[in-house]
Amino acid sequence: MAAPSIRGSTAPVLSDTGTATSPAATAIGDLVICFVWSQGTSIPTHALLGGFTEVRTHSHNDGTTDGRLSAAAKVATAAGAQTYQPYTVSGATAGQTCAGILVLTV
Repeated sequence: MAAPSIRGSTAPVLSDTGTATSPAATAIGDLVICFVWSQGTSIPTHALLGGFTEVRTHSHNDGTTDGRLSAAAKVATAAGAQTYQPYTVSGATAGQTCAGILVLTV
């Protein structure tokens, strides 16, 4: 059996909240990569929700405007547009959290 390979990808979808919706073309078995950026007066926390595997989380601390960038991945279990919210966010400044989704067809 051949190893899975990436056949294509969607354009990344971005939103100005901690939640983003994938394109309608999402199929069962597609790899969905989500990322979240939050900013606050102290380093925000991102709590991973079920079904996702964290790929990376990194904090930025300059003592004034801190932030966190996190990425997580999940294999789609249903076809069509789906909303993925890989993290709950706390300690962020209102209006300073954004999220994105990239779907890879395997």
